[in-house]
Amino acid sequence: GVGAAAAVGPAGAEKEVEDVAAEEVDESEKRPSAGHRRLLANEPAAAVVPGGAVVKASTKRRVVTSKRVAKQVAEVQQQHHAPPAKAQKHHNVGRILCWILTHPGNYKTQAKAVNNTWGRDCDTLLFISSEPAEGLQVVVLDLGDKESREVLWPKSQQAWMHMFTHFLDKAEWFLKADDDTYVVMPYLREFLSHHSHKQPVYFGRRFNYVGDPSPNSTYYSGGAGILLSHETLRRLGERAMLDNGVWAGPSSGAEDYLTSKTLMKIDIFPVDTRDADGRHQFLTLGLESEHHFTKKDSPDLWFWQFSLDAKEGLDCCSPKWITTHYIKDHQMYAIEFIRRTRCQAPLNIFPYLTPP
Repeated sequence: GVGAAAAVGPAGAEKEVEDVAAEEVDESEKRPSAGHRRLLANEPAAAVVPGGAVVKASTKRRVVTSKRVAKQVAEVQQQHHAPPAKAQKHHNVGRILCWILTHPGNYKTQAKAVNNTWGRDCDTLLFISSEPAEGLQVVVLDLGDKESREVLWPKSQQAWMHMFTHFLDKAEWFLKADDDTYVVMPYLREFLSHHSHKQPVYFGRRFNYVGDPSPNSTYYSGGAGILLSHETLRRLGERAMLDNGVWAGPSSGAEDYLTSKTLMKIDIFPVDTRDADGRHQFLTLGLESEHHFTKKDSPDLWFWQFSLDAKEGLDCCSPKWITTHYIKDHQMYAIEFIRRTRCQAPLNIFPYLTPP
């Protein structure tokens, strides 16, 4: 991650602060809906090469001119630079590895935003793509073709097997997310404090395929993130090593649906991840859309056919929501700034969170 601003003492009214300036970011490409992905018929073999580089940052100096503001800055910075939530609460949760599906066209926008915001709270953060990138820890896969939506399922299979082969002993939980997913890691850790990584479980936003209410039709929507326990990844990896046919087919299909179909083959099923009041904690459509869409105003929206237990209005979602989807890079910076500062500090004290 990018270095943070130097701490300022409460009495440092005339003290200069050295901080890190945000790099310029290109305009993001529009991401297609995850609900309309089609995949290639072939399943290329993996050629996995980890890569990464140090983030370059320029510096500049600012002067704090008010004792009151200086004290406020110091308090917020102290909170920001304190040990992460995982070290303060729910220490029994264990380590969380986050791997992000991305592609070279999104390196300077979506991927960089994840790296600079919520990804900083992951114990390990990896980006899954076909080319290395400066400033990102990228696991480079040989996809046998140009990056596209059509390779998402083979890409995900290779990624899960890379986590099993190289990182199984380095984390207790393994989170797959898209590069337009935002995750509130403290809430994720709080959620996981009620579960054991030693159990064959996994979590996400439960959907039912085209409205089929039967258990065998359930799956987790990929955009809201899919989280596997250590035991689930171990069973999946060991089974796939013995039988590559464990991966659900056809190989042309949606990676999130086929991930769940694969895990069903080893008797691991999606569960209800709503809170005690029946409100969703993993948000597929995004914060704004899930709060405002109604069946009356949008009766033909595909969402109602797949999310059979969705509520309408403000009661749709938990105040401790864990993930949200369809978040642009500039929105990630805004959400992160609000979350970390609780709106109690000027934006320029965390310049790497400044939207480009």
